[in-house]
Amino acid sequence: MHRIVILAACVAASVVQAVPTTSQSRRASGDYNYDRCDHVKGPDHWSAEFCGARHNVGAHGVLELSKTRQSPIDVCNAKDHSGVTSSVLQPSSGYNMTKTYKFKMDGQAYIDASDDGLTLTAGMLAQINRPAINHDGTFTWNLAQAHFHWGRGKDEGSEHYIEGKRYPLELHFVHVNSKYADINAALASGEEDALLVVGQMFKVGSGESAELAAMGSKLSSDRRAAHGGVDVNMKLGKLMDPTAGFYTYPGSLTTPTCNPVVTWVVLASELPIAETTLNKFLNIKKGNNTVSEFGNYRPLQAHNGRTVYKTAGITSVACKSAADVEPTFECPVEEEASGAVSTVASLTGSFMAMAVAILAVFAY
Repeated sequence: MHRIVILAACVAASVVQAVPTTSQSRRASGDYNYDRCDHVKGPDHWSAEFCGARHNVGAHGVLELSKTRQSPIDVCNAKDHSGVTSSVLQPSSGYNMTKTYKFKMDGQAYIDASDDGLTLTAGMLAQINRPAINHDGTFTWNLAQAHFHWGRGKDEGSEHYIEGKRYPLELHFVHVNSKYADINAALASGEEDALLVVGQMFKVGSGESAELAAMGSKLSSDRRAAHGGVDVNMKLGKLMDPTAGFYTYPGSLTTPTCNPVVTWVVLASELPIAETTLNKFLNIKKGNNTVSEFGNYRPLQAHNGRTVYKTAGITSVACKSAADVEPTFECPVEEEASGAVSTVASLTGSFMAMAVAILAVFAY
C-alpha cells in the first residue's frame, strides 16, 4: 500500500509541473511588458502590480489620484480657458541651438538632455490643471530627457490620440520643475507640480527634419554602440511644433510606476517622418526581440471626469469609446489552449492530491 501512495504522489507532482504555458514563460521575466495577451504583466494589468498606489504616495493627496489621473488619454471634448493660450508655452533659446546629445537606442529611443540647460515656461498650466498646487507664480521647467513611443507599424504607436486619431510615433519631452534637484527628487516628492511633459505627434510624410534623419542614420549604425549611446548633433526645437496650439490636462507617467504628477501638454500639430526613418525605429531591438512586436505604448486610460483644456482655434469633438479608436490585438489561439491545459492540469493536480490523502488513510 505504501508503494501505491508514493506512486500517486509522484503522478500528482508530475501532472502539476508538466505544462509551462506561454504566459508563464513571459511572466518569468519579472518585468512589465507591452504584450496585450499577457494577463499578468501586460499593460492592461500594470495598475495592479506596477502602478499601484504604493508607488504614488505624496503629501497632497497624490495617493488618491494614482488610479483616476492616469495617462495617456484621447484628448477630446476639450474646453477653452483664458489661461490656456499658445503664447504661454515658451521654450528657451537653447532649443533652437545646435547641441550634441547622447542618443540611446538599446530597446528604446532616448535623448539625454539632463546637462544641456534647456528650460521651458508654461504660464499657469500646472495650476489650471491642478488647483491644489499652491503657487502664484510661473514655474520654470528643466528638460531632463526626450524619448519616443511607437507601435507595430505605421498605423499605431502614439500613446495619446488627438480627437480619436492615432499616430505612428510620439515624442515626449520630459521636464522637471526647477524646484527639484532632478527627476528622481521630483518623483520622490509625490507632489502634483513635479513634472511637465510635452507630447509631439509624427505622421508618415515627406519633409522630415534633419534631426529625425540624423537619428535615423544612427539607428542604422553599429548596434554595439547603442547601449552607451551615440552622439547626435541637432536642434531639439525642430522636433517640437507648438504653432497649431495644444491640449493640456493633469495626468501621469505612461510607464511604471505611473506617478500621477504630470502636467501634460499635447501639441496639436503633426510633424512629418519618412517611412524609411520610421522603419528604423520599428527595427529597434530589446535583447533578441524587436520592440515593435508589441510596440511600446500604453493603452488609453479613462478620463475619469478630468477636464481637457485647449488653446483657441482648435475644434474639439465629443470623445469616442476606446474600443472604437484603439487598434486590435489578436491573442494567439495557443494562449487560450495553454491556459485551458493549465487549468486542467491544476484540476488534475487537485484530484490527485485528494487521491493521495485517501490512500494515505487506507495505508495506515
